[in-house]
Amino acid sequence: MTRTVHDTLAAEDVLVLTRGRVLPAEVERVQEKVIALARHCGEPVLFARVRLGLACDPALARPASAQALLEVNGRPVRAHAEARTVHDAIALLTDRLRVRLDRTARDWEATRERRLRDPGRISPRFPDGPFPDGPFPG
Repeated sequence: MTRTVHDTLAAEDVLVLTRGRVLPAEVERVQEKVIALARHCGEPVLFARVRLGLACDPALARPASAQALLEVNGRPVRAHAEARTVHDAIALLTDRLRVRLDRTARDWEATRERRLRDPGRISPRFPDGPFPDGPFPG
């Protein structure tokens, strides 16, 4: 599905896959959280998929897991969280997604260009510049 900046995600646009005894209310909750994050992203979210799981093994310390993959303007943004309950895993997942979306929303192209063009930047491998003794070291 192709989206523009003005399009917003709907609940049916967020694909949620479940494993184990995940309640429908938890599926709706994670859809709402992803939609809310997509609204504040600043770039179009082209695709959103969330996986929720609850393991049946009582020996596990964190049986609930939540994974998300968002395609933000062509760039994948992923997050993963594990917790004791699905509710807690969703809360951790949305916090981690928010951090990753904030990182991608920064002016990363300008930062990259500034690093490439900075003449005062010295390579960490060579303290005196890229080639201290000429074109070939040694």
